[in-house]
Amino acid sequence: MRAFPSSKRRTHIRFAIFSSLLGATFALTGSGAGAQPLETIVVTAPRIVQQTIVTDRTPTGTPVETTTISRNVTFSDLDLTKHADVEELKMRVKTTATDLCSELDKLFPLQPKDATCAQKSEDRAMVQVDSLISDAQK
Repeated sequence: MRAFPSSKRRTHIRFAIFSSLLGATFALTGSGAGAQPLETIVVTAPRIVQQTIVTDRTPTGTPVETTTISRNVTFSDLDLTKHADVEELKMRVKTTATDLCSELDKLFPLQPKDATCAQKSEDRAMVQVDSLISDAQK
């Protein structure tokens, strides 16, 4: 039987993740009324952490809870009409997806690792990337 983090510990972990992401968001976008938001892609990595809240079901029908962490990837310094810059953005997204999944592995060491976490996270973010590239090249 696997040991899951206590409810109180999960709450603290989620608060820490939320606080970090909120702080990073303010740092990236600026907090002044006249500040211009940076151009960013959001990369999100999921992890199933507990079998209690129904957000999905396992093949056996067991309800599961999924926790995610996200990070913004800025591309304001890139020109998405240039092939090299498009490849740079894709590499940033891939690296961020890998980093987020590694972070989840550290935050939830008792949970099984998801070998497809980085690829799934990258694929979801690439929808945003493809849309931005398409818009830039019109």
